[in-house]
Amino acid sequence: MPFKPGIYEHYKGRYYEVLGTSLHSETREVLVLYKPLYGYPEQRDFQYFVRPLKMFEEIITVKGIPRPRFQYIRPVPQHFLLIDDNVYGLQEISDPLAIDIINTPQMQRLKQINQYGVYDLLDPKLFTSRFDHCVGVYLLLHHLGASREEQISGLLHDISHTAFSHVADYIFNDQEGQTIHENFHHQVIFESAIPSLLTKAGMDPQHVANEQNFSLLEQPTPNLCADRVDYFLRDAQVVGIITKEEVQKILSHLQNYSLKNDSHLSNHQGMIVLNDSKVALFYAQAFLRLVREFYTSSIQAGSYQLMGNILKIAFEKKILQEPDLFGTDREVLEKLHQSKNPKILQMLNTMSYQTILNSTKENYTFQSTSKARYVDPLVLVNHQLIRTSQLYPELIEEIEALKRRCKDGYYILIKEMKQN
Repeated sequence: MPFKPGIYEHYKGRYYEVLGTSLHSETREVLVLYKPLYGYPEQRDFQYFVRPLKMFEEIITVKGIPRPRFQYIRPVPQHFLLIDDNVYGLQEISDPLAIDIINTPQMQRLKQINQYGVYDLLDPKLFTSRFDHCVGVYLLLHHLGASREEQISGLLHDISHTAFSHVADYIFNDQEGQTIHENFHHQVIFESAIPSLLTKAGMDPQHVANEQNFSLLEQPTPNLCADRVDYFLRDAQVVGIITKEEVQKILSHLQNYSLKNDSHLSNHQGMIVLNDSKVALFYAQAFLRLVREFYTSSIQAGSYQLMGNILKIAFEKKILQEPDLFGTDREVLEKLHQSKNPKILQMLNTMSYQTILNSTKENYTFQSTSKARYVDPLVLVNHQLIRTSQLYPELIEEIEALKRRCKDGYYILIKEMKQN
């Protein structure tokens, strides 16, 4: 039977597009050429996988049950884009405007930007691309029934993120605000083909580019919004704070709430709330745990500050210029290594778990602070919106403790570097 290209599911649950077979020129072995439909760290170097046809087609035993290693699912869609998302599973994107925007160089660049800043230098497994997050926000907005304009605005919301993501905030001393990328949002969009695509689709580019026009996409802290929900579900799953099952439970209790003249709504469009108080408390406390253990950990604060200091030197020495920030992580790192600047190379060599240490004000290299991220979700109870903290007052103290910790920051000692 001839080998059939198409969409296949691996026995572990991930999906792949199989392009066909090829012949090894030396060994004459038949190989299958395929590509993942999900984001993965190696995508910065390799877009495709190959596997011997015999291995691809073999039957394996999983928990005593024989099954194919790869199972054919369907043909490759001609007018849709398939995404195997870590949060939302296998999804079809059928909007031609969304597909055209996804295929722009500006969006494709985001596949090379690690949402976790320099964590890739500490642990290569800690990788989620800004592209994954942007597409995730789009998918969540679609799931919640947002307007087409709001979905597209969500897709674009992080298009201006710089290399190493929020590390740029440490260059410009905006550690506690973390809004530097927002200063370039309009510039990145309007120097691309995206405004023409939006206009052709009957949309006002200026309106779509302003995410503050959309209340499901963005909300002030401590409310939920598509941006905040997606990065929490995505990142908490990666670092082991919540399970896939807990992600799905949270998603099942999210609701697009809309009611004119409600005091919680800024522009009568709608907002994301939860419809179960226990799920809301679990969400808020898991969010705080993610912030404490990951977003504002001493290793993150220290590694971000260290790379921020490296990039400051690179700018001072004219090794880097502003446009370099809108390259990829790898491109910036390569320029730093090629500079052969002794100070930069020495500092890069100290980027590890073993050398970035939480210390005291009597013995430190630098002090670093972080942004205090938290949520206090609105819960729909008997047709009324109530803050989770009104139902569970202990949440207030947890939030206040986090704020104090972030304000105090950390005294970071970098081993083998001159101390303060």
